Amino acid sequence: MIEEEFIKLFQNNEVELQTIDQKQIDQESIQEAALRKIRMKELSIMLKDLSWDDRYEWLLYQKNKGNKLFYQQQYDRAIQVYQEMSQGLDLQNTQERNEIMKQDFQYPIIFNLALCYKKKKDYGKASQFYDMVIKMHPSPRYILRRGYFHFDIQEYDKVQSDLSLVTNINEYPELREDYFELKQKLSDVLRKDRELYQRMFQQNSQSDDEQQIKLSRLDQLYEWCKNQFSRIFGCRKMFEDDESEDDDESDPKKFMEK
Repeated sequence: MIEEEFIKLFQNNEVELQTIDQKQIDQESIQEAALRKIRMKELSIMLKDLSWDDRYEWLLYQKNKGNKLFYQQQYDRAIQVYQEMSQGLDLQNTQERNEIMKQDFQYPIIFNLALCYKKKKDYGKASQFYDMVIKMHPSPRYILRRGYFHFDIQEYDKVQSDLSLVTNINEYPELREDYFELKQKLSDVLRKDRELYQRMFQQNSQSDDEQQIKLSRLDQLYEWCKNQFSRIFGCRKMFEDDESEDDDESDPKKFMEK
């Protein structure tokens, strides 16, 4: 989870995050959480007296260390290194130096945390960090990475939204391949979905047609049976009427005088 110090660090950028319970940091034990808190405090003391140049060198070393851990698939340790880097960011300097800190470290920290949580399949936190870094620095590269993230978790409407945000792709030739690849992947998925729905609709239509044919045949059979029964019962009624008249005529009482 995000350290409280890390949350405070980005409050100046108007990025809202929920308060985190330290006892629930990635299901760590209370002892491990306490050790981490001590470590963060020691870092704060150590970094306090560093010059801007020394601080920059330390951040660069930590960044390379975190990236190496990421490529070794040690995501929890990489997250810890990136969080420790938040202590070393100096955003209270000149405008030029502040911009260097943001471009070289602050934005990459948040983006790399998103990648780590994605690899850990903690998609809620990954989405939180993707949204945070894009809100602070909406570069086409970050937007496309979030688009791929949304594609991987099958949120295709959000993929389309991310693609629509990249309106100047021709100005970034190094991103064109990724952009059109993602666009093609989305198109293929949507096409397959349409074909699936069409097949389902055709099957339903065929079922409806077959049902109509069956009903039509039943109607024909019903009409035939009705006609047959009408003929049968009609003849029987005539026979019964004739038989009744014969019985009446053969009854001697009918002709007896009273």
